[in-house]
Amino acid sequence: MTAHGLLPDSPPPSREVLLVWTDRKGITRDEDLVIAEMGDGGGWRMMSERDMEIGELICAIPKTSLLSHRTSSLPALPSLSPTETQGRSMNSHTILHLSLCLLHEFRLGTQSDFYGYLQSLPRTTIGLPIFWDIDDVSGKDGKLARDWLKYTEVEKELKIREEQGLGLSDLNEFYKSYSSHLPSTESHPNPSPVEAFYYCFSLVSTRAFMVDLYHLIALCPFADILNHSSTSNSHTSLSSDDFVCHSCGSLKSCSHDILNPTNGIPYRLSHIGIKDYHRIENEIDTVDLRIENPLNVNNQNGSDQGGYEEVFNCYGEGLSDSRLLTEWGFISEEFIGEGLTWNVDELDPDENLISSHVNENEQGLELLWEIIDSAMSVLVERSQGNWCWYSEESLLCPQNERDKRLFNLDQSARISINIFAFMWLSQRINLASKVGNQKISQASEEKDELIDELVKSIEELSRLWDNINSQNDPSSCDLRLEDESMTVAKKVKMLLQSRLEGMHKSELSQEELFDTRDSLGPEEKYQYMAMTISINERSLLRSAIGKWDELLSLCRL
Repeated sequence: MTAHGLLPDSPPPSREVLLVWTDRKGITRDEDLVIAEMGDGGGWRMMSERDMEIGELICAIPKTSLLSHRTSSLPALPSLSPTETQGRSMNSHTILHLSLCLLHEFRLGTQSDFYGYLQSLPRTTIGLPIFWDIDDVSGKDGKLARDWLKYTEVEKELKIREEQGLGLSDLNEFYKSYSSHLPSTESHPNPSPVEAFYYCFSLVSTRAFMVDLYHLIALCPFADILNHSSTSNSHTSLSSDDFVCHSCGSLKSCSHDILNPTNGIPYRLSHIGIKDYHRIENEIDTVDLRIENPLNVNNQNGSDQGGYEEVFNCYGEGLSDSRLLTEWGFISEEFIGEGLTWNVDELDPDENLISSHVNENEQGLELLWEIIDSAMSVLVERSQGNWCWYSEESLLCPQNERDKRLFNLDQSARISINIFAFMWLSQRINLASKVGNQKISQASEEKDELIDELVKSIEELSRLWDNINSQNDPSSCDLRLEDESMTVAKKVKMLLQSRLEGMHKSELSQEELFDTRDSLGPEEKYQYMAMTISINERSLLRSAIGKWDELLSLCRL
């Protein structure tokens, strides 16, 4: 019996019971889709026995059939005092609330209106890293795996989750506050252990979708069977009309609406055309999965799965393994995402030049970003000709397209221009000076000059690196680099080295790490995933360190 004690007498998950339930709940699905066992026996996956073209419907789920805090039979939660909810975001409360709703439905067992769906879910807690220190969930494997997360992006993701109110202590506090609110049921007359809440949280974290402003996040039966793949390899993503009434959840016009007097259409629907408005008024509101990239049976990536092809969903664009492991409990090893990241106060760990002054001076921080953004614009403009300041092999990379303020080492082992520019400006403006505010004021007056000098330094560094890579004997090049850029180069190397040295067993070579990982048994899956992430991040760091070390050693000649 599992530690959570839910569905103890129920038979194993049944696809037939699930499909009967989905039919009863009005969930539409393509009849050529098959729910199949995963290759490793670790769950289900969705397979198609025919080609599917763009626009074809995979499934349509009425919003009344979703499991959300709006559709659960759990009574409304009482309001907590500000001190009890301090530090907890609305997002975290929504996730924790849905976890409690799911627990209530599990406690109802066969009496739950969602039982046909509940019985199809995994019966053990998903081993998210948040639970790796808990013996009943992850055992010894989890504890050993947690060590390998040190100084990795997963460790950063876990800290972000804690800041969002989704750390283990937040789960414990929430359940302590609300567990007494769970009604007694025939199969569970007494309160469930906290392990039951962990189990439900793991299901919500790995399976729930954002739906609309009324349901917020919800479990979407049948749709949650699809596994994740990156955007280029996935076939679909969940779509939902989110402009519903926030009071009753209706997509159609309702009594809560304020109507546009000129056409009688609710203002919340004013952005859609008349044709779509009339369609909405006559259709059931559903969340849909439709084919967005063609699926070819026996032809995709040259695979052959006996006349079937797996249908993949995309949980989000550019999801890194660190995000996937933290929130969904698996890795894809697709080497996508932002690489390694730093916070602004980590950029100069020895002297703390930036965080000690700029973070206390919003005007100064805004000025630095103005300079960096302007320099980036100049570089983009100058790169229209025969020479570009960056390439796949360069030392620096442009600002991240999704987050212009990101400090990162990308998947090509290139340092973000933001990191170089911040360090360069910290030298140029001398932010650590006791007269920091005066320096920032002076920098504001000299902004155009600083932009020009920063651009010049970046181009000088880039040209020098290009010359080094293009010469059989780099020492024959003009290897002079201005003092400020040399200082920044040393700090960049120090930043990378510090990250690497902070990792678990940082003295091990890549070969030793691979040997250790590949010797793990099948029951040591958490260590395998944690080590894979750590190995990949070390590889990026070592590659980048090698480039900056070569630059510094040659410039000293």
